[in-house]
Amino acid sequence: MEWIVLDSCQVLQYKANNQYCWQRWDNPSTYPCGSALTIHAGLHVMIGWHSVAVVYNCWNYGFESRGGLFADRINDHYNVWGSWNRATKQAKPWWDGTTYKAAIFYGKIYSGDTEILRYSNEDFGNPWKDPVWYEDHGYTIKLGYSSWNV
Repeated sequence: MEWIVLDSCQVLQYKANNQYCWQRWDNPSTYPCGSALTIHAGLHVMIGWHSVAVVYNCWNYGFESRGGLFADRINDHYNVWGSWNRATKQAKPWWDGTTYKAAIFYGKIYSGDTEILRYSNEDFGNPWKDPVWYEDHGYTIKLGYSSWNV
């Protein structure tokens, strides 16, 4: 699995119960080599919501679902971050004035202090190597988190 989309409430809440997102989803000490980030050993990107995730009966209102919009963008070779960002904004009806917060949690690969790739920029047509491959070849894996108002 390269990416997982959890279109559900608060799965990527930045801080909850005195833990940051990466503390709830990662536990490096349980990985066999003791240093790789477990959730990103094979998973490149986790997509979801910092806030509640509102659900609409979209077909009754004449607009497409978030999942459909996300899949359309991914299939057109847009990157993961841009596809989720656009889908969350585009699927929200004009009459809903509530602010929601979407989020994405991803691996970043570093060579020394230089970031060489960010998995949130990955697209469907060009999947990258698993993060563990980079770690096994002397790179460092770090976590990235981004959220935005919808």
